[in-house]
Formats: sequence, C-alpha cells, structure tokens
Amino acid sequence: MSSPWHSRTVATVLDELHSSLHGITAREAVARLERFGYNELTRGQRWTFVRALVGQFRSPLALVLVGALIVTLLLSEYADAVVLVIALCINVGASVAQEARASKIFEALEATQAPTAEVVRQEEHKIIPIRELVPGDVVELAGGHVVPADVRIFEAQGLHVNESMLTGEWHPVEKSEALEPETAPKNARKNMAWGGTVVVAGRGRGVVVETGAHSTIGTIATLALHAKDEHTPLSASVRRLATVISLLILAVLAAIFIVGLLRGTAVAEMLLISVAVAVSAMPEGLPAAVTITLALGMESILRRGGLVRGLLATETLGATTVILVDKTGTLTEGAMRIAHLYTARTLEHAGGVDHPDNRALIEMAVLASDAFVEHAAEGPVFRGRPVERSIIECGYANGIEQQKLFTQGHERLDFVQFESVRRFALSLNANPVGAYRVYASGAPEPLLAQATHCFSAGGARILDKETREHFMAVQRDGAAQGQKFLAVAYADTREKKITDDARGGTLEQLVFVGLLAIADHVRKDVPDAIREVEGAGVRIMMLTGDYPETARAVAHEVGINAEKMLTGEEMEQLSDEALATKLASCTVLARVLPEQKLRVVRVLKKHGEVVAMTGDGVNDAPALTAAHIGITVGSGTDVAKEAGDLVLLDNKFSTIVSAIREGRRVVDNLRSIVTYLLSTSASEVMVIGSALVMGTPLPLLPTQLLWTNIIHEGFMSIPYAFEPARTGVMREKPRGLGEAILTRKLGVLITLVSIGGSALLIGFYGWLLMAHLPAETMRSVMFVALSITALSFALSLKDPSNPLWRIPLLNNRSLLVSLSISIGILVLSVTLAPMRELLSLTTFPIQFALYLLGFAVANIVLIETLKVVARRFS
Repeated sequence: MSSPWHSRTVATVLDELHSSLHGITAREAVARLERFGYNELTRGQRWTFVRALVGQFRSPLALVLVGALIVTLLLSEYADAVVLVIALCINVGASVAQEARASKIFEALEATQAPTAEVVRQEEHKIIPIRELVPGDVVELAGGHVVPADVRIFEAQGLHVNESMLTGEWHPVEKSEALEPETAPKNARKNMAWGGTVVVAGRGRGVVVETGAHSTIGTIATLALHAKDEHTPLSASVRRLATVISLLILAVLAAIFIVGLLRGTAVAEMLLISVAVAVSAMPEGLPAAVTITLALGMESILRRGGLVRGLLATETLGATTVILVDKTGTLTEGAMRIAHLYTARTLEHAGGVDHPDNRALIEMAVLASDAFVEHAAEGPVFRGRPVERSIIECGYANGIEQQKLFTQGHERLDFVQFESVRRFALSLNANPVGAYRVYASGAPEPLLAQATHCFSAGGARILDKETREHFMAVQRDGAAQGQKFLAVAYADTREKKITDDARGGTLEQLVFVGLLAIADHVRKDVPDAIREVEGAGVRIMMLTGDYPETARAVAHEVGINAEKMLTGEEMEQLSDEALATKLASCTVLARVLPEQKLRVVRVLKKHGEVVAMTGDGVNDAPALTAAHIGITVGSGTDVAKEAGDLVLLDNKFSTIVSAIREGRRVVDNLRSIVTYLLSTSASEVMVIGSALVMGTPLPLLPTQLLWTNIIHEGFMSIPYAFEPARTGVMREKPRGLGEAILTRKLGVLITLVSIGGSALLIGFYGWLLMAHLPAETMRSVMFVALSITALSFALSLKDPSNPLWRIPLLNNRSLLVSLSISIGILVLSVTLAPMRELLSLTTFPIQFALYLLGFAVANIVLIETLKVVARRFS
C-alpha cells in the first residue's frame, strides 16, 4: 500500500480491500477469516501441561521435597527416596490438576463474554462476534459501542470517540469522513476509529482496515504483553498468613533441629526429620486454594446466569451491604410491549394501529428509532435497546418496516442518539411531501413543553392548553400503573443536517404527535429474591429515571417500601452529608440522572457501605466503575459491560442474589481450608517437637510423616472448595470488606483444636510407650493415629460453626471421594506388604485396632467440645 489508510479516499480504500459501501458477502467473510485469522489480540501463554509441570518446581514445597530427595540419595536411604518421589509426584500432580481445572473455568468464562459488532454484509444488518470481523467488513458505530477494530470512517453523524486508552486524553474526539494528511499523527486522524476505543455519542459507519494483532491496540499488546495479575485482597491476606506461618515453622524447625542434635540424634537423621516436619507443616497449598476456590465460585455464578469478570468480584459480592438496582430489565422483564397509543384524536379511547393517526404515530416512531431488524434463517431478530426494540416489533407486526420506509422516500440523513441531558433522540429523514423532517423520540415533558402544534387527522393543529393537560394526565395515570411513556414529535426543516440548536434540545415549530404507553411486567422471581436479600442484611435501593408514580407502582409490586422516596431534583438541593442521612432510610430514587447515580455511589461508599450497582447505559459507566461491584445486564451497552464486574446474562435480579450467596460460600470455604490446614500442621509440629524435647523415641519416621501429609493435605484440603453454602448463610450480616481470612474466632478455634489434638496424640503416644511395644509397632500405631486425627479434623471442620451432628455430610461428593481415597491409602499402607516395607511399618495386634477406634471417637468428641468452647470464648 503506497499510503496509510487515513490519507486515501474512501473509494480507494474500498477498492484496496475489495469491498463496497454495502459490505462483503458472507462467503467472502469466511474466506477472509481463514486468511487473516480471528480479530483478537495476541494472547498471553495459555495453560499447558508441560508449562504447569515446570512451574510446580518453582514452589517452596516442591523445592523442599527435591532437596530432601537429594539428601536421602546422598545418605543412601533409598526407601526414603522412593517415598519422597511418590510424595513429589502426588503433590505436583494434584497441583497441576487444580490448575487445569481453574484454566478450563477461565476459558469458559472468556468464551461467554465474547462481545459483538453490528456489521453490514450485502445491505443486511447482522450482529456477529467481534472476533469474526475481517478487513473489508462494513461496521456500524453508535454511542455505547466499543470500536471493534481499526476502522476507516466514511460516514459520521455527530460521532465522538473516547480515545483515552491510546492517548491518555479523556476528552472525546469528533470524527469525520474527510481526508487527513499522510503525516497526521494518530491522535489527529479524525477519519479513523481505533479498535478498543469507545463511541460516546453520535453514529457512524466505516470499513474495517486492520484486525487482531495488526490493529493499533494489537501492535501495542504484542510489544508489551503482560499476564494479568488476579491477586485479590483475600488472596493477599492468605499469602501474608502463609508467609507468617512459614516463618514460624522455620523458627520451630530450627529449634527442633538444635534440640535433636543436643539429644544426640545424628545430623543426617535430623535433616530428614526437619524436612519431613517442614513439608507437613508448611501451608503451601493456601495460595493455590484461593485461586481454585474463587474460580469455582465464578463457574457456579455462570451456571446461574451471571458472568463474573474478575476474581475480585466473587470475593466482594459476599460483603455487599447495599444494592442500587435499576428498574427496567432487572426488576422488570425488559420485554417491552406497546400497550396503548395516544394521539390528539385518540386520547379518550386509546387503541392500536387500526386508527389512522395511531398508525402514523407508530410509523414516525419507527423512523425515529435506532433499533433494526436482522433477517435470520429462523426468522426476524429485533436488535436494539428494549424500548426501541418494542417500537420496531410493533411496527413490523403491523406491516410498518423501517428499511422499507427508508427506501420509500423517508431516507435517514442524520441521527443523534438519546442523551440524558437532552432526553430525546433525533432522526433527520427525507420527507416525500417536500423538504426534510426531524423526528424526536423520548421523554414526553421536554417535547410537550416545546410543542406548539399537535398531530391530528393526518395534519397539524394548534396544541391548546386542554389537549396538553390531557396528554399529561394520561401519562400520570399510566405511570401510576407502572407504564413507561415515550413521546414522538416532529419539526419540518430545510436543513440537510441536524442543527446545533436541535442537538442542544431546542426545536422550533414542533408538532407533538402522541404518546406510546409501554408495559414492562415485573419478573416473577423478584419479590422472593428481594425478601431473601433483605434477610441477608443487604439493603435494596431502586434507582430509576422514571416518574415517582411509576417507581412507586413497581416498588410496591416487588415488595420495596416506597414510603421514603427521593427525586433527582430533591437530591440537587442536598449537601453530601444531608444526602447520606436521607439515603440511610430511602429505598426509592426517581427521576435520577446518571451523574446523580455516581454521586449516590460515592456518598454511600464514603459512609462505609459496600455498594453493588446495576446499569446498562454509556452514562452509567462512571457509577458502575465507582461502585465496589458494577453489575450490568446482558442487553446493556458494550461500555457498561466493560465497566461492570458482573454481567447478568439473563438480566434477572435473582442472579444477583445467587452471586451474593456464592460470594459468601466462597469465603466460608476458604476459611474452612485455612482452619483445616493450620490445625493439622500445628498438631504434627507439636507432636514431633514434644518427643524431641522429652527425649523419647520419635513417634514417626520422616518418611511416615511425609506419607501422612499426603493422606490428609494432598487429598482433603481442596474438596472444601466444593462445599455447598450453609443453610443460614443468607440470614447473616455481610462480612466486612477486606476482613482478614483468619478471624479472631477462627484463630481461637485453630489454637484450641491444634493444642487439643496434639495433646490427645501425645497422651496416646505416652500410653504406647508405657506398653513397652517394639519401636516399629509403636510407630505403625502412631502412623494410623496421626492419620485418624487429620481425617477427624476434615469431618468436624467441614463446618466450624456447627456441631458434627448438624453438618450434612453427604452434600459434598468431592469431600467424600477424597475421604474414601485417604482411608483407602491408609488401609493399604498398613496391610499391603510392599507399602509396609517402603514405609517401615509393621502389623500390630488386633486389639490395637479397637484402641485406634476408641482414639478416633475420642478425637471427634474432643474437637466437637473445643468447637463449643471456641464459640463461647471468641
């Protein structure tokens, strides 16, 4: 190519790409996808078995095991070396399997959140995944869309793009189709829209010139590719805890090593003992447990219709104290339907499109709409925002098709999207009877206020005071029943572009055509979901741009007390402190503008609330970003989805409830894992340390200690991640955001259980010493006893808050399978001759099996007693 895209005419660009203003064919798109590849950025390294395997040998535990293996080989302790190899294989294998599971979850989540683009292929509008775009595709750009690739613009109508991600300048850049000098810098190329930037206003159309790694953002990504860090406050808390515990263990090991040497134990034996204790006591699995548990939480939320866009959201959801929920599409079905039509001649008896004036009203609403029909093999698919879609559907059902109107003398020449400040959209169309006509579609109040005439009997007449008030009364009455109203008006003009005055909201000689009453029924699951959320200590606040009457009607229907309502106008009169006081008891905010939503979020956060907020528009993005959890509906704009942390794929409010429950379950399960690992580790260290201090023979050999570690930690910690939510988890108050994983209550429990469990083990060992058993027999019994202690912990600590007899033991199959595997390995270890020899174990008299059974019962009774004590003293 002799010159860059921005300095070439549209005709030259299209010729170069073998495309046209009407796009390429579907067959050509398939061929180009084969040639150019998918429109996606250069990716970081994906998970592979080999990469994960190599990565495992960078972990502290693997390094300790490798070091121990080298020591045993140097000392010719080949049996111990075999045990270490097996321990290393099991530990590394388990970690790799966990990583593989997490990787599959993340890939599934990534596939689910694939964004889409609106393309024109041979004059047919289609919605396709962005990754399937190819050079030569003609794309539509509109406010709220993310630019899907590098695009040479050939049509721009008030098109403004935010390019801050590339330039750092937040101010939107106005785009045009005009040629630019070849030497123009990137930020001055107004006829180019760069992939990944955001359309904030207007509409445009252009041809895709570069995709994927060849796009501007793709080039940058290729040069500076960094893996995304998914560390969260909770995972950071766990890492800090693991570090502190590891340092304590090192100190204890140093003490054990010194005491052993002073007692005359050989250096080689003490090295092996120290390594074994280090492996058993080190909580190295904690950081990995965080990732897999949070990933499983994300997967669970996805199955319930919610796409979590980051690990942080899963954790934070459980701490939510206030949900700011939008009415339309979340509390309501979002399936808008035109219920009634009102024109000056049908005010008294609203009807359908059988009346000529009503039919004209629908026709003008269709001309003013930015929704469209996509003709698919299975039938027509209506695309656009819910309200706009309802207009196009109603028109289509009555033989009024937008595309046909455009080709029958009503060609669209310019378009300005709906904006919250102006409160209506504008469409400039050709008029078959002469000149041009600007159609306005949006909130009734500004259009009624400016209108000088009304549409009647196919023409215009003066809008008198009585008719104006009648329209307002119809709107008030319908709003009280929960209906939404859209007004349509028009103004004839000779201008071929929408004027700056019109863009600013001022229209002259405006003719008010009529009102469309749109019904949107409340979702059936919402009332029960709201009761459950409020029972969990989470406040619900409904924010809507609708009238107070509409808001009150919907709030009453879903079970929100609307007695204390605040409007956007009232908010403007309040200071932040006064607003905070009002928000403490307010449940419904009506006629709220997007910037006011942002203010509400900031005020609530300032006063210690953990805020989740729902939204779907471009203007909602700042508030969604400011909230702790931004929640967007699946039908929302691309910008809103990018700003959000949770996407409701099915738009259901009950999905938020499921996500909160899942967030609380995840934190509960992580705490169970921490409690279990620290309790078992501390018990093992205390038992070995006590034996060395007292100068008695070691209760376990290093290889035996390593093997017991495999039996419990290798199989019994991660299954806690699959633990279902506790029955009462949604009847508890939200936990504090950033609250440490190891709470005071858990700290007390771990301390008591560790001391109690090790005391019982030490007592049992003392009894065995007094029985004067052979050393091998005694250690074999202690090997089983230590394993029993760990397995008893696994059952009782399944739910640290409740006694064992109230814990449903059959609701976590993963835990039961792991328990069965651990018991099976334990049985084989003491019954299978080759394994007994490997572990230096021996058979013992049958009565000791009964003693061990009694020991197991005593263990469970002790742990359950200590759980009660911990609840009382914490």
